[in-house]
Amino acid sequence: MKEFGQGWVVLTPLHSNQDWIGAFFNDTAITGAPYNPAKQELVAVYCSLLSNIIERRRSEEGQRKLESQIHHAQ
Repeated sequence: MKEFGQGWVVLTPLHSNQDWIGAFFNDTAITGAPYNPAKQELVAVYCSLLSNIIERRRSEEGQRKLESQIHHAQ
């Protein structure tokens, strides 16, 4: 273990309506920069958009899989 410095850490979740996708960690252990609420809000918006993109892609993949199964069944 190596100590890099002191600072703050913010965890912003990535989640969909159905499940947990992951998390984005924003910290200043190396830079020591002060907490910036405006930048953190931007990260939260980004994470929300990213979650929506991931959820939409999962839905599209599920739809394609279902269509393929229906095609094979016919």
